[in-house]
Amino acid sequence: MLYLPVFYPGFSWGNLKRLAPGQSNIPREGGAFFWRQFHAAAELGLEQSYIAMFDEADKGTAIFKGSNSPPTQAHFVTYEGLPPDHYLWLEGEGTKMLLHQREASATMPERR
Repeated sequence: MLYLPVFYPGFSWGNLKRLAPGQSNIPREGGAFFWRQFHAAAELGLEQSYIAMFDEADKGTAIFKGSNSPPTQAHFVTYEGLPPDHYLWLEGEGTKMLLHQREASATMPERR
């Protein structure tokens, strides 16, 4: 049996449960929350992970290209003004860390 740790960029019940913004979320912190999970796994020597979830905007865990201007009829978590593909890029950098293609660092990389 293979164990895969589950990483996620943040979370919110806001849209799915129609709650007021900020009532039930784990903040993304501009990607720092996501990066800490990759770093912890790298420190443990893990080389694989499962990302939850690529497309779950309703739970605020999506990493696909997203808009910072979501529909106003719901309470979507935005990407906090970051580029639309920020979380895809960060996932790629985190994967490089797990595969020893970049140095393990608690400091989130800066995008060039």
